[in-house]
Amino acid sequence: MILPQSSNLRVTWNAGLDWNNQTSAQTKFRLKVSDLLPDLTDFAVIPAGNFTMGDALDGMADATPHTVNVSAFYMQKMETTKAQWDEVRA
Repeated sequence: MILPQSSNLRVTWNAGLDWNNQTSAQTKFRLKVSDLLPDLTDFAVIPAGNFTMGDALDGMADATPHTVNVSAFYMQKMETTKAQWDEVRA
């Protein structure tokens, strides 16, 4: 997957921590973001948001309704096959 320049990707790296506080003005790094991102063709973006979790339908206090905030995430568009599950599980 090739992302446009305007995708606003950001990489944060504490090189001093990784290099035991050594420094060098002669060092260069190349990062290929495409190597780090999975192919998301078969996935849909689920936007961040709030929802109410729990219920009071049975009159018990074991599932008191409360607001939960969820970060954005990707979800596969189609059902997961047994073969896909076995691959991830292994």
